[in-house]
Amino acid sequence: MKKAKYSDKDLVVSILIEAFGDNPNIQWIVGSTPKNREAKLKRFFEFAVELTFLQGEIGIADNHKGVILYFQEPKRSISLKTVWLNLRFILQVAGFRKLPDLIKREKYCKTIRQSNKQFIYVWFIGAVAHEQNATIVDLKNSIFKKSVEENLPIYIETTVPKARLAYVRYGFKVFHEWNNLSNHLTTWFLKREPSTFGLTF
Repeated sequence: MKKAKYSDKDLVVSILIEAFGDNPNIQWIVGSTPKNREAKLKRFFEFAVELTFLQGEIGIADNHKGVILYFQEPKRSISLKTVWLNLRFILQVAGFRKLPDLIKREKYCKTIRQSNKQFIYVWFIGAVAHEQNATIVDLKNSIFKKSVEENLPIYIETTVPKARLAYVRYGFKVFHEWNNLSNHLTTWFLKREPSTFGLTF
């Protein structure tokens, strides 16, 4: 895995769209109207990439077929740029009607994963379908090595049952389950302590 540069933005966005375009939580955010869905999906992931470049790190698999977006918490800071990005996200993607639910969800998630110690928070990890297995192994190994080297646990969330099972196989443990009445989705909160389990050196 290599660290993404800003010039890789379009590649990262295209991979995220393919990997997460059908994610139920993202579908709820962008809406199901066919006319605007593709444009909103692109704007959603442009927002995610821009925000991660400002506050976290983006890794690209060696074969350029997968990406990981992550933050080292609680180091994220707020700036005029992050405020502007969030405002643009509301205006162009989610809309003001979903704003109260989005704020509630974000606050709830932060409360559940809140820790006095530092940790790695993985926002997205995904790959294009035909290269998924080997690519995810590359990304997984890289973030697991970082976790071991820096002695930091990894937190991740998912609304996809299949993804939850995969994370558990990789050594994550579900520590909280939330049935969100706003979007009628179950969110699983998972944590992985620093470990060489499942790590290929």
